[in-house]
Amino acid sequence: MRVPTHYLNSFVTFAEAHGASRPELLKEAAVSQETLDDPEARIEYEQFKLLIQGAVARSGDPALGMRLAGQLPITTHGLLGYAAMSSETLEEALSFVTRFVPTRIPMLVAELSVNKGIATLGIEEAAVLGEVRATILETTVGALHATARFLTHGEFELEELRFPYEEPDYVEEYRSAFDCPLVFGADAMEMRFAARLLKTRLPLADETAKKLAAKRCEEELAAIESSDDLEQRIRVQLLKMDRLQPSLDDLDHASATAKRRHFVQSDPEQREERAGGPIPSDDPLDHLSDRGSPGLQRSVQLRKSVQKLDRTVTPRAPGR
Repeated sequence: MRVPTHYLNSFVTFAEAHGASRPELLKEAAVSQETLDDPEARIEYEQFKLLIQGAVARSGDPALGMRLAGQLPITTHGLLGYAAMSSETLEEALSFVTRFVPTRIPMLVAELSVNKGIATLGIEEAAVLGEVRATILETTVGALHATARFLTHGEFELEELRFPYEEPDYVEEYRSAFDCPLVFGADAMEMRFAARLLKTRLPLADETAKKLAAKRCEEELAAIESSDDLEQRIRVQLLKMDRLQPSLDDLDHASATAKRRHFVQSDPEQREERAGGPIPSDDPLDHLSDRGSPGLQRSVQLRKSVQKLDRTVTPRAPGR
């Protein structure tokens, strides 16, 4: 997987100010300064990871990314920052974040939802982040928090932050940075805040600038998607599709009839028996294959073959 270098120059500069050696960091990751200076450059994820690891280790500060995130100006986020800054409301700004976050950090997928007066900005991993998982996630949430505070002139306040990993030794840095209840060992990264804040009108709203920035973001996203590796594109699509598939756990309070219906809908053999013969597939992978290029079709079919083998070797419980 290849990733943009957008934030790496800032990361290395910040690490350098905390005692790290820029030449040594770049040499260890086999990345040139010219690459970091190129706004359109992309490097292998392994290089990205080595650079982050080296910056944290050589600075001696495990919270380096979180500290950096709180100091990044909104313009650091490029076209996405300008689109958010020009939005009418915080909700519109966050909609740009959820749509275009792959242009900045392709390893992550974002989603905004509202339930009972609480808005949740969820961040999910579209790739295995490895040893730098905590650094990437805490830097991301730190940048999002700082951006929301900037856009609303300090009105944005978090109700709760949830992290999908165990509490780190430097948890006091989290408490200082976010000043809200923290939950570690959660199922996913989530920023929770009062839904009323979504309607906050932003002082820098500009319709013309917003449309121009959004158009450029669309072009940037299309360019990345067309050049990105096929495996990564499928992984992101599958992650999005998984969100739409309810499990039996989600139906705990539903009627027995609803549960039986969900089970039948989840079991192809029962569906065919009930329909009296073969029925059109509603498997998202089938539709992805139908619409994709020959290469995408082959990759999807390979994924389906692996899933079929997995079902044969490892029996699954209903709804899984």
